[in-house]
Amino acid sequence: MQTFGDLSSNRLNLLLVGLATNPAAPKSLIDRLLEKPWAEFEIASRQPHLSIGQLKRILSRSGDFAAQAASLRKLPPDIAAIAARHRNSLVRQQSIISLTNQDVKFEDTVIAELERLAGDEECNVRESLARTRRLPDRIRYILLADSNARVRAALPYGWDDIPREVYNKLLADSNQAVRIAACQTRRHVPTPGMLLSLLSDRTTRATAIPFIDLVEITPPSSLLGDPDEEVRAACLGTAKFAGLAEKKLRHDESISVKVALLVSPYVSNLTRKSVYSEVMSGVTLNDPTSFIVREIVNSCWDDQSVLRWVGDTAQTDWESLLESPCLHLRRALARSSKTLPPAAICDLLKDSDPTVRTITATFARNLSEENLVKVVEECGDSTKGYPHITRRREFPATAFMRFAKSDKVRLRSLAAFRTNSVEVLGQLSSDPDFTVRLACAKNPHTSRKCLSILLRDPVDSVAQAVAANPSIPIEWMIELESYIL
Repeated sequence: MQTFGDLSSNRLNLLLVGLATNPAAPKSLIDRLLEKPWAEFEIASRQPHLSIGQLKRILSRSGDFAAQAASLRKLPPDIAAIAARHRNSLVRQQSIISLTNQDVKFEDTVIAELERLAGDEECNVRESLARTRRLPDRIRYILLADSNARVRAALPYGWDDIPREVYNKLLADSNQAVRIAACQTRRHVPTPGMLLSLLSDRTTRATAIPFIDLVEITPPSSLLGDPDEEVRAACLGTAKFAGLAEKKLRHDESISVKVALLVSPYVSNLTRKSVYSEVMSGVTLNDPTSFIVREIVNSCWDDQSVLRWVGDTAQTDWESLLESPCLHLRRALARSSKTLPPAAICDLLKDSDPTVRTITATFARNLSEENLVKVVEECGDSTKGYPHITRRREFPATAFMRFAKSDKVRLRSLAAFRTNSVEVLGQLSSDPDFTVRLACAKNPHTSRKCLSILLRDPVDSVAQAVAANPSIPIEWMIELESYIL
């Protein structure tokens, strides 16, 4: 019993919990720990290698939290069936993923469990089932007759090949949420008569407008003056209203309409630039980080969308874009850095905001080792993206040796977590800051000698991390197991 020294009951429990989550822990040890209520949840949520018997044990006999954690896994059908009958509705809801994944054959036993879930007393369970993309039609027709509108509204989102007659039934449902959901999914093109009916219904009008370009009808021009801003904004996204919508809505003060003017392919570059200038100069709203800018960024998240804001000649406007006071815009540009010219990337790497620099270094192509290391070194302590930069193939392993000697705790912790150098880990395992020692305790390349020292660390979480490290010797696991009563 020399490895662990004198252990308090609290320290012992923490070490055993760490060992319970160790992927290299023997099955016999996990079985013994499952008898301890304080270890159930950690095992269920963090132990990657659980046997069929252990999963059955957790789902049948453990508390609700442990069962919920276990049900998040990809379960075999017979184990998922146990989860589907669990007393906790969240466990039943999560079992749907395992019962309907691509590897499962819809045999009679599986279908019987799905039918049981289709009649579950909890609406959330039935709604989740209705949203499932892989589901026998027999189950879907049961859900189609559900009395709760939330369940019917969920069906078109998961039913990719929904029959036209079923889709039309949902479009004509008595509940507006169901009609809106059917319009939003656009599984089929409605008939002209059905579309005119949807356009006359104020609850479905905005979601039905995208169908206008697909149906042979003349849309009513009154839609451009609709009191609902979402309706007016939707008109800007249709070809049939092109030109006319831009002319009538150019000076609309609605945020939704302004966002639509900026992102619509049917709006001229001249109008788009004008609206963009208003927003950025504060004519519309004085705050450069205002809601409208966030809405624009959320509406144009793909790589090319930011360029569309200033038209097809966006390359000539890089300087003004990169100098924008709006952080949302500069961060959106950084996320689009794969498509930006080299000069723009250089400017983003010099941005005053560390998050802009971090995002650029994460996504931009063909960056030098020097640039990558510099961004990581200059990141603020509150910036969380820099670990992704160190995972890039171009990131030099030698940089971790430099980080290990830094006066910044953040860099020493990063070196301890990412390096595979036994020498560097040996140096950092006695670091005065416990977060650095904690990173060493988690690193599978840390030497046995250093791990034995870290086991006696005064900080409990460091010792616990050693117990969870898959590189600890099996004899340590056996010795620790002997402490279990």
